[in-house]
Amino acid sequence: MANNRMFKMEQLSLDSFLDDVNEWDNVASSTKINNQSTDLRQDRKRFPIHIVQDFTRFIEYIEKEPVPITKTAEYIYEKSLPKLNECMSVKAENVTANSQQIHYPYIHFFYHIALAGRLVEKTLLDSTTPRLLITDLSRVFYKLTDTEKYLFLLETFWVDVNWKRLLDKKVSGVHDILPDVFNILISEKLKSGLQLDKERLLSNLTFDWNYLFLYLEWLGIWMCEEDQARIDDYGSEKYYFVKSIALTSFGKKVVPILVEARNIKKWNIPLRKEYGEVNPLPGSELPDIDVLHTSRKINKVPPFYRAFSDIFDKRDIGNTIPRSY
Repeated sequence: MANNRMFKMEQLSLDSFLDDVNEWDNVASSTKINNQSTDLRQDRKRFPIHIVQDFTRFIEYIEKEPVPITKTAEYIYEKSLPKLNECMSVKAENVTANSQQIHYPYIHFFYHIALAGRLVEKTLLDSTTPRLLITDLSRVFYKLTDTEKYLFLLETFWVDVNWKRLLDKKVSGVHDILPDVFNILISEKLKSGLQLDKERLLSNLTFDWNYLFLYLEWLGIWMCEEDQARIDDYGSEKYYFVKSIALTSFGKKVVPILVEARNIKKWNIPLRKEYGEVNPLPGSELPDIDVLHTSRKINKVPPFYRAFSDIFDKRDIGNTIPRSY
């Protein structure tokens, strides 16, 4: 589904931000996830500041507390999860003492971003117990502005996180379908949100997206109307369904950039490696099939955040966590 739509990127205004605050406040809370972000209006940010604050708390918690991880899945040990959950503005509900990391979608999301972004690493607490430790890059993260921190979260999710592992899927077609969904949402023909419960084909194609719907909501891209009846039908916390999705005012400015300037198939490193590419450079042109397994000289591409410079105050961006190529 090609998108030739031209767009003009505008500086986000306070009014558009406050519109988003009202939009996020009006989203119905999940029975499993309790959104308690109440400081959006106070901070006057042009993106969901609570995700920056919560992720910072997540890193600070790991810095101050030993966080053991399981030996098999290498996920956060169940005894640490309730304490972490209490630190978050978005809390998992209906969890028990035996609930695993995947039952805490917000923490699960942060875990993958922190590891993929190289802010934490897995190491051994003693000869038998692995745990998470922060890296020196966390110091760099702390020094970033809130805007730079948000763009780092977006970049890490878009470029470095392995979405199949994040979604616990052996096979996933999300990278193929998401651009089409984005194009529908930014289409001038779409007057309101996308009703997935009335679009049978799209509903089937997004059946296994589960908490990806919420990951993008937490990043401020869109809002979801939860399909509680369908969730109840499946009776498993692994499944999450929505009736509809609608872009926020912020998402209407970000999504065209993601579609046109930050093509997921060019920028997501795990995906390019899955296709057989050696040492892929995010954002570079995809190689021909006959050179996939060989090293090649590639011209460097601009930093990920550079494409978003026109929708943020330029005083708030300019730094990020350096990549090693």
